[in-house]
Amino acid sequence: MNIIFKKKKDVLYISLEILKILQRIRQRVGNDFEHYDLHVGNIIIDKKKSPPGVSIIDFDLADSKQLSFLPEETKWNSLKKGHLGGILDEKISPSNFKFLWKWYRGIVKISDIVFKNKRISNTDIWNWFIISSVLFDKNEVTEKIVSCKDIDDCLKKNFSSLRK
Repeated sequence: MNIIFKKKKDVLYISLEILKILQRIRQRVGNDFEHYDLHVGNIIIDKKKSPPGVSIIDFDLADSKQLSFLPEETKWNSLKKGHLGGILDEKISPSNFKFLWKWYRGIVKISDIVFKNKRISNTDIWNWFIISSVLFDKNEVTEKIVSCKDIDDCLKKNFSSLRK
């Protein structure tokens, strides 16, 4: 995914839109909903539109009490918990770790993003934070992503002036 955009406001819009999509899903499915596999490969961005079109795909690992009628796939349990190849018991997905490595190629910057924000307990928020942090950094957006605990907290702390 090419994450460099011509307009800085598009980066803000994409980050905000990811949260708003998750918020709409939670309003329909329940506040306990988690995608569990939110990474750049599962976010579709249509750069031809202004502002860019944003979609989230691949709900194979999604979970919520409202989805309990779906059969449980035991083979996905370690991915749902966010184990990074069995090495780290973190919320970061292997795909997001690869994404970080592609753009930073250094453990210092990656660990700065990953370990300074351990208070984020929601997997989707954690992965949104990683994706947005890299998007902001690589597009030289002066605003910084502030660590948050849930969608409403993220919207309030990061986008209070942009929220519609």
